[in-house]
Amino acid sequence: MNKRKGVIRFWLLLLGLLIAFVIISIIERTIQWELFIAIMMGSGTAEMVRRRKQKKKGRPRWMRE
Repeated sequence: MNKRKGVIRFWLLLLGLLIAFVIISIIERTIQWELFIAIMMGSGTAEMVRRRKQKKKGRPRWMRE
């Protein structure tokens, strides 16, 4: 009976480690994906600001912000 409890405890520990590893890998992938999205959005925002500045150069001084 005691040996059986040890085997069950071993498999539960192994299963817990496997689940923890899967969760950590999923979190790592989502963090990298969010970082990629943030970089893309940041470059898109910078492009929009650059275009806005180019458009403002053609306006009279009193219309510029």
